[in-house]
Amino acid sequence: MKTEILSKQVLDYIINDVETTIHRLGINAQLSIEVEKDYRGNEYEKLVSTSFQTMPMLFKEIHLEGNIAIRDKVDAPDDFLEVYVYLYYYYHTFDNGSNGHTLGRIVFEVDKRTNEKMIENGGESNYISMIVRKVQSLEI
Repeated sequence: MKTEILSKQVLDYIINDVETTIHRLGINAQLSIEVEKDYRGNEYEKLVSTSFQTMPMLFKEIHLEGNIAIRDKVDAPDDFLEVYVYLYYYYHTFDNGSNGHTLGRIVFEVDKRTNEKMIENGGESNYISMIVRKVQSLEI
């Protein structure tokens, strides 16, 4: 997923924005990044939410998982990174079945030079909203 090319402040800002977006949809969950291992034993990072429920309770457990893909922006590769956050629902039924489906994606643009300076200096920025811009909100 290569989130290490994003500064901690930028990554935290994006996660907080995604949480705000899902809260507006009625999903009361907090997101965090967890390190997992794939079938080859290679480590990767993924977004995982706390469990939440529907009213009335339809499933034993529901949570969100996601991943973050980072690319240089095609039309301005020197200035911005495009950050794609993909979200998926996963649910477990009372008879121990499980399934999931896509919730959607959110796209951000990150000022590349300022992000790199933040990584080098490890400093906070009071202007984080000027560094990160939401290009596409969650579409369901």
